[in-house]
Amino acid sequence: AIEAKYSSMLKSIRSNGATPVVFLLPSKESTYRADYEALFGADYLQIEERAYARLGEIAAELGIATLDLTSAFRNQGREPTTYLIIDPHWNAAGHHLAATSMEPALRRALGLGP
Repeated sequence: AIEAKYSSMLKSIRSNGATPVVFLLPSKESTYRADYEALFGADYLQIEERAYARLGEIAAELGIATLDLTSAFRNQGREPTTYLIIDPHWNAAGHHLAATSMEPALRRALGLGP
């Protein structure tokens, strides 16, 4: 049912004249995967990874651009950290990384360049 609603939402956005772009934003746990796997085991993050893969597949089937920011956040490493220390939300560096990662996809979707 969730997949059908997600697909319907994307189709609705397009049918109303907008260009949808899907951004998959990693959890703090996924970004710092090794730390969380040490605490909770290797299976801990597979649900998020399977869900992101499926969301991307559905969008691709509809011809909708999708960008998973997980690798960008993981590649950033810890310098600077991208999340608040005792909170799962992004700090200023996380917001900056997300914005600079998403900008090219948004530009393409809006026809503003490569």
